Amino acid sequence: MTMSDMISITVNNSSLQVEEGENLLKALQLVGVRLPAVCFHPALHKAVGVCRLCERVCKEVVGAGALKLGKRNGQRLIEPLEGRCIGCGTCANICPTHVILVTDDENVRTISIRDEVIGRHPLATCEGCGKRFATPKFLEVAHDRAVDHHPDVKEHHRYCPECAKRLSPRVAGTLTRRY
Repeated sequence: MTMSDMISITVNNSSLQVEEGENLLKALQLVGVRLPAVCFHPALHKAVGVCRLCERVCKEVVGAGALKLGKRNGQRLIEPLEGRCIGCGTCANICPTHVILVTDDENVRTISIRDEVIGRHPLATCEGCGKRFATPKFLEVAHDRAVDHHPDVKEHHRYCPECAKRLSPRVAGTLTRRY
């Protein structure tokens, strides 16, 4: 191994040389730093996704309940519940080990767990700028929740977040503030 294969990281004000691509948890353990890691098991040499953050956010925040902890080949792993995913990507955003990934390619959002595709969702087009930005299922859920809980929601639209901010009558005139 050459020095070019090594990278320098700083932990608690101490510099450490580690092999590029080395698991950060292992590198920290080598210098005596303990970090809680419920999604990683050293015997598996990879993330396994058992902290259940994704399951909780999907059920308790999003309301879809599309993930569950199941068993496969004797291992406890996060698995999808057929037909429940709305393609919002919240599970991937909260996953600390990147076991869940979301990719948007042209007009399709693909969600995968441990490199296994669990869903493909078409992407809606923004009525303001034409950009593809969210799945129709997610927009429907978001609209239904907003109508029930937010008094300012009057009509259904398909604007990306940028256009929604730019076109909203609630923020018109407030965006000219200078700092």
